[in-house]
Amino acid sequence: VTSVSGTTEFEITPGSLQLEVVRDGYEPWSSRVTLSPGGRSEADVLLSVRNAEATVPSVSLSCGAGFALVEAGTLAMGSPRAELGRDDDETQHEVTLTRDFCIGLTEVTQGEWQSLMGTNPSYFANCGPDCPVEMVNWYEALAYANAASERDGLEPCYLLNRCRREAGRDLECSTVTLAPSSNGDPYACQGYRLPTEAEWETAARGALPGATYLGDLRAPLDCHSQHNLDPTAWFCANAAVEPRPVASLEPNERGVFDMLGNVQEWCWDWYEVNLQESVDPAGPARGRERVRRGGSWISVSQDVRIAARASDSPGDRTSTTGFRLVRTLE
Repeated sequence: VTSVSGTTEFEITPGSLQLEVVRDGYEPWSSRVTLSPGGRSEADVLLSVRNAEATVPSVSLSCGAGFALVEAGTLAMGSPRAELGRDDDETQHEVTLTRDFCIGLTEVTQGEWQSLMGTNPSYFANCGPDCPVEMVNWYEALAYANAASERDGLEPCYLLNRCRREAGRDLECSTVTLAPSSNGDPYACQGYRLPTEAEWETAARGALPGATYLGDLRAPLDCHSQHNLDPTAWFCANAAVEPRPVASLEPNERGVFDMLGNVQEWCWDWYEVNLQESVDPAGPARGRERVRRGGSWISVSQDVRIAARASDSPGDRTSTTGFRLVRTLE
């Protein structure tokens, strides 16, 4: 039997049998089942990626190593009324992005953070350099983006004003403004930056409908295994109470890993409940909390849907939150 997403049914001869599922690029899965005449048995199959490092695309012709291209276009953002687990802040609406952008294939890792910033703030530091960096607040994510821009000879996107402490050690700033050359438009910045919420959902969703990359979820939306989520997302059903190395599960259709689960990801926008149809949205001008998307290693499946939204104070640091970078394509 060759594994496919979703449910597969087939008839087999009663008795004690070895059931094996095989798919190219994955470790085989097998289990022994015993069937009586007229009986029925069900099995949830989770395939582990074989040699996961080899599956990470190293080059995007438009974006360069480590990034995937997301083309401009229009997206139905949010969730339909019938989606299981839907929250009140997910009203479906149309957004249009007018600029192509590049998004990191993975969340920023502990190794990448330490190489650039000289520290490792992560609570799960023992997870290793290939695990996502966490325990970084929103200001610290901006500081990393600026440092990455300076490293690569790009103009930093953010001006962090009147800050205390330093990145990885509870950095907080009185105000944050965009680089003067962007004229207040985050999409106009040419350096590395956090995605807007619309960019994040566009990169996560692609052209496929459903609550996840592989389709909708089934009840209960808790820590039970989900056949449309297990292959792509580390959440409370399969993560064993800690984040996992990036790119160790299947990517979405764009080749981007861990946009659902592992760690939540900071976005640029201030959080607001009611999102409206718009072009190049960047959130309200002010607010109390910044948006986080994607769910984490400890999230129930309801919170690891593509449309699920969360927020936190920009100064808060948790072991469930990290980030990934984007860059507007020139």
